[in-house]
Amino acid sequence: MASTNLTKKSWKGGPALELLLAPLVGDASPVTVIGLCKNAGKTTAMRRLMAELGEERLALTSVGRDGERTDLVTGTEKPDLYLKEGDLFATARGMLTLCDATLEVVDLTDVMTPLGPVAIFRTLSDGYVQLAGPSAAGQLGPLTARFMELGVQRVLIDGAAGRKSLAGAGVEG
Repeated sequence: MASTNLTKKSWKGGPALELLLAPLVGDASPVTVIGLCKNAGKTTAMRRLMAELGEERLALTSVGRDGERTDLVTGTEKPDLYLKEGDLFATARGMLTLCDATLEVVDLTDVMTPLGPVAIFRTLSDGYVQLAGPSAAGQLGPLTARFMELGVQRVLIDGAAGRKSLAGAGVEG
């Protein structure tokens, strides 16, 4: 009898990964990665989940600032965010010069941040992006709904230190 190994998944251009996070989230969307403190590994966990989801069409946003190589508060190294062609993300206008992917503006939102208004972008090439999205839980539901209307398979939200409320009612859309 042949057995099927459900614990590994190949992903674009890479070796098979042990599936650690994808089985935990199942087909949930959005998935919000939260942590109780700064540098708890939220973005690292989200990157791992992105790799495990392989070819799924993803949409990302953050309730803090993510994707920068050096933490602006602590000066420590942080994980960057690399999206594949066709993925969507929402970020503030002030972050665009820090992205190296070729981008298409897909939609404008009414969300304002200190770094400017938040818009939805599609990556026209693989590349690095930086995120600074909505900071209020009530803004994430409409954004998630818009991502889904645009045809993504999964929405991933990188939380911020201590913002456990983002995992609560109302965020899921």
